[in-house]
Amino acid sequence: MKGEQLEDIRILQQECEREGFTLKLNWETLRSRNGVHKNDFFHYDGLKLVGFIGLYDFGNKAEMCGMVHPDYRRKGIFTKLLEEAIGSAVERNYKLILLNSPAQSHSGTGFLKQLPCEFAFSEFQMKWSEMELDDYGDVVVRPSRRDDEETEIQLDIQCFQFTKQEAMDYYQRILYEDTLKTMMIEKDSRAVGKIRVDHSDREAWIYGF
Repeated sequence: MKGEQLEDIRILQQECEREGFTLKLNWETLRSRNGVHKNDFFHYDGLKLVGFIGLYDFGNKAEMCGMVHPDYRRKGIFTKLLEEAIGSAVERNYKLILLNSPAQSHSGTGFLKQLPCEFAFSEFQMKWSEMELDDYGDVVVRPSRRDDEETEIQLDIQCFQFTKQEAMDYYQRILYEDTLKTMMIEKDSRAVGKIRVDHSDREAWIYGF
């Protein structure tokens, strides 16, 4: 994705979040788009971005999150963008499409009520505070290496219900995400788990634990 488009998304996000909620736009993924698939859908009014939906691949699932500028709502913009995004997801045979909306967004939750979809789950954001940790003995967290590939693939199969091909494809894709680092969790010198950490804008986010 071009730098100008990323800046347009950032500006639109700021405008929308003035309403008192936070959008889950997965910036680490947006910054690492490789252009192989169409994952980002834009609606401009002249040079001004007023509508956006991002599609995010998680193995056999596609998650979507988007926004429309407050001054441009109820004009069919989001409906048009969503139709494009769902069409792209259907072509790629995802088993599940997740639509992400902040609970505090009245326009977002109202829009979802009009769709033939059902509530799946809620996500909560937790903020870390410093504290003394217990000693867990021989548990070690270290950066992932290339020889961890098979372990990472098997963890995605067993813990997240990926197929073997989905897990292999996902592993290859995340190799090229610059800010996300995969850490392996070892117990008694054996890799038994993994966790992904995204360091950006003086914050650290964890995923896929």
